Amino acid sequence: MSMSAGAPPPDAQPLFVRLSGEAGIGQILDVQFEHIMADDHLREYFLDVDLPHLKASLSIFLRVAFGDTRAAYAGPTLHAAHKGQLVTELAFDTFVDSFVAAAAETGVDANSQAAARAVLKSMRASVITEFKPNPAYNYPTQPR
Repeated sequence: MSMSAGAPPPDAQPLFVRLSGEAGIGQILDVQFEHIMADDHLREYFLDVDLPHLKASLSIFLRVAFGDTRAAYAGPTLHAAHKGQLVTELAFDTFVDSFVAAAAETGVDANSQAAARAVLKSMRASVITEFKPNPAYNYPTQPR
């Protein structure tokens, strides 16, 4: 297969373009949240959350993260948005996996899926919060 002269290889395009732009990210998020709300573990993080508002905000955030130079995110930082939510490593990894799976379901190629995974995983330290003991649980020994 030959490419036309001067056309950049597909992997050279911004990830935002490779994910089919704003519409593609919206479609991925729709599929992802169908999966999330069917997952007993992840669903609990999103109970009583205004999902349309969250998805709209997340879409803008991801557009910027994936290289859309026309988008401007004005919401809270990742750390501020997740403060007090006790996001575990398992929850974070499952969220990332669900995004990548949704991207695959919507026809995103494997290289772009891997690139999206890398971008999302780079946010790990800003999302995972410190463990805080649940006062309702009777720990055999009290954590300090």
